[in-house]
Amino acid sequence: MKKIVKYALVLSFLFLVSSFAFAENFSYSQLLSGYCNSDVQLEELSLSLSQSELSLHKLLLNDDMTWTLSTGSTSIGVDSSGVDFSTAPSLSMTFPTASNTKVKVTSPITLNQTDSNVKFSLNGASIDVSTDFVNPKDETTAISIEKAERSVLEAERKVSARELSVEKAFLNELKTLYNGKLSVYEAEQNVFSAQSSLDVLVAQGYEKTSLKYKKADMSLQSAQHKYDQAVYSYNSNLTLFCNKCGIPIPEDFSVDLPDVKLANISDYPKESYSAIESASWNSYMNERNRSTNSDFSLSSNEGVSFNTSSGSNTNTKFSATISVGVSAVIKDLTASASLDIPINSDKKPTLRMSLSWSPSNKELDTVTDLTNANAIKQEEFTRREAESKYEDDVATYNSKRDNILWEYDRNVEELKMYSEYYDEIEKWYNQGLVNRSEYQQAKNSYEDAYYAVAVSKIEKMIYNIDVKSLFINN
Repeated sequence: MKKIVKYALVLSFLFLVSSFAFAENFSYSQLLSGYCNSDVQLEELSLSLSQSELSLHKLLLNDDMTWTLSTGSTSIGVDSSGVDFSTAPSLSMTFPTASNTKVKVTSPITLNQTDSNVKFSLNGASIDVSTDFVNPKDETTAISIEKAERSVLEAERKVSARELSVEKAFLNELKTLYNGKLSVYEAEQNVFSAQSSLDVLVAQGYEKTSLKYKKADMSLQSAQHKYDQAVYSYNSNLTLFCNKCGIPIPEDFSVDLPDVKLANISDYPKESYSAIESASWNSYMNERNRSTNSDFSLSSNEGVSFNTSSGSNTNTKFSATISVGVSAVIKDLTASASLDIPINSDKKPTLRMSLSWSPSNKELDTVTDLTNANAIKQEEFTRREAESKYEDDVATYNSKRDNILWEYDRNVEELKMYSEYYDEIEKWYNQGLVNRSEYQQAKNSYEDAYYAVAVSKIEKMIYNIDVKSLFINN
């Protein structure tokens, strides 16, 4: 049993030395890119972003100028007395961004032809223009567009947040690998210690049948078993990680970890704290929605209609009417006035006015006012709660930052110390001045310190992601 264990130790020692010395090195961005490509949720969020952009584009197209050209009803009549032709083409245009201005041009045309006469008439032709100077619907349309733009922005933020979440998961798996490597080295050191203890007993003359020998031998077997478990666990995690990154499984690997500067939560603007920004946006949008319930609107209508006729045996006749109108709504009262001015006609100018009153439910108005007041208070509570959470996070992450910096600096110092010590022991080992157990102990201490620094780098990167995730990403 002793020979088998020693043989296994020699093989594992040679494997670890070779794997550490010739570890395959991967770039951080290469591994992260492959890891992100395997994330289905990131693809789904990217698709949702595309849908939000299309919805916004569709809404903006609906808000552009629209026009309609129509031939109207066209008729042609032919008999022995002549030809009758009539048509009523029209053109309608709407300009939503110009106070919802609408323009409509209508031109009914009639043509009668006989053997002795050709008669042309343009009766009922008109140009009508309407404009909403003050209309709550304009604000409603603007709000719809702003909400759609916000949906696109939030979809972009979800993609960015998921990218950060995936990178954090990537780093946690990488940290698990490094901690697994530390466990392998620790288990290996325990095997060497158990073997050394057994060798001491043999040198002291203890027989295999003695209780001390059996106890030391069982400790060695237990240490070897734990070492095998640590190696198996590490290799399993490495296989899963490499599959996610889309790379072949190396004998051992190393990653060029960037040594990032630790973020400071106080450097981020308070207004960009996600909970505060969200509360501010909701309060702003709710106030705009409340303002659309306006008690006042004002619109106007202008137009001109004219008639003209001419024929080969008659004089040309022309008449027209200019119309101007205005309409206003003030809470429960609706007032309108219009003026028709005839031109080249015996008709008199006509002024029309109307008033209507529809008393609202006063009790309902009171309930609405109270509801709005309560909503404003709730928005203030939400804002204060977000600010309180911000202050708590600042205190928590500043404390966590200090701990990470202290741990990182300590690990860097230990790595420098154990690196220098390992270099000396390695020289002495090659000169035969120290035994293999002392060399292995120095090597393991160096590797422990090396991977401890790597884990500290990962902790810094995870901390930065956590801090960045607390704020909006524009």
